[in-house]
Amino acid sequence: MSVPHRVSMTAFLATLSLQLFACAGIVRFPEIPRGYDGRPEAASAYGRGDYATAWRIARPPAEQGNAAAQYDLAVLYERGRGVPRDYAEAASWYRKAAEQGFFPAQTNLGSMYEEGRGVAADINEAVAWYRNAAAQGDDTAQRALRRLNLR
Repeated sequence: MSVPHRVSMTAFLATLSLQLFACAGIVRFPEIPRGYDGRPEAASAYGRGDYATAWRIARPPAEQGNAAAQYDLAVLYERGRGVPRDYAEAASWYRKAAEQGFFPAQTNLGSMYEEGRGVAADINEAVAWYRNAAAQGDDTAQRALRRLNLR
């Protein structure tokens, strides 16, 4: 008989807190665009360190224009998980998703412009992407704008 997977109390409480904050409107999660049915499997593969599988699942919908899949590929390239680290490739995928209004990609693309990773450093471009994401309620982008003394 197998023992069921146990979740640590800390992980359980963190997940519960995020869900409660999301319900209260304190934390906002992006809506996942249709056409990326494999995202749970990609996330599971990523979580267990099987980055090549996550990449293989995300690549087809990303190439077909799915913003969430494009974002996932960008994360893999930015972190060098399952693929060689390539900031320019990450920025390219973030831009594709960001241009569709996917706010996590907008925030990350803003960060890449702010730090000059994969793109020429450009604070004005960074601020523009942060503002796009912040307007959708993204807390990370809002904090970046506060840190830069902007709104």
